[in-house]
Amino acid sequence: MEYSADIVTESGGVALKERVYYAPGKLRKELEVPRGKQIEITRLDKKVAWLLMTEERLYLERGLGTGDDANPTAITFERTAVGEEMVNGVPTTKYKALAKQPDGGTLSGYVWATRDGITVKMELAADGAPDARLTMEVTNLKIGKQAPSLFEIPSGYRRLPLGGVTPARPAP
Repeated sequence: MEYSADIVTESGGVALKERVYYAPGKLRKELEVPRGKQIEITRLDKKVAWLLMTEERLYLERGLGTGDDANPTAITFERTAVGEEMVNGVPTTKYKALAKQPDGGTLSGYVWATRDGITVKMELAADGAPDARLTMEVTNLKIGKQAPSLFEIPSGYRRLPLGGVTPARPAP
């Protein structure tokens, strides 16, 4: 299921607002930063992630391995349906959820997901530390085909080597 949406995630009193584009095996996140827009593209099919710095027209590239972004849900979820609810105009199923983190910690709360499995809202708290909360909410959800160009490095961008600050070759 391909889609685009605005997502606000909050943890530790800090809110992160992103525009996301998703297609199977591909994810693009856009974030406004003090120096313009920062874009992260994850391509599981190519086992690579790119971080684009739009003001400088530079990008960083890193390979993805096992346990990395190649497995973006290292947290495992157990969930039980508790009812149906509308979230920002989208029909969802509300689930009681338990999230198990790789370090053994757990989060519990509620998750709302569409019939197609798109999570549109999440309210979780760390077990044993109720002040440690994670919330996420989706707005402007648009289900439909995403342009393949969204998941590629735009022409004219130069690669910035991870070990240095000198720009290298232009993007393909």
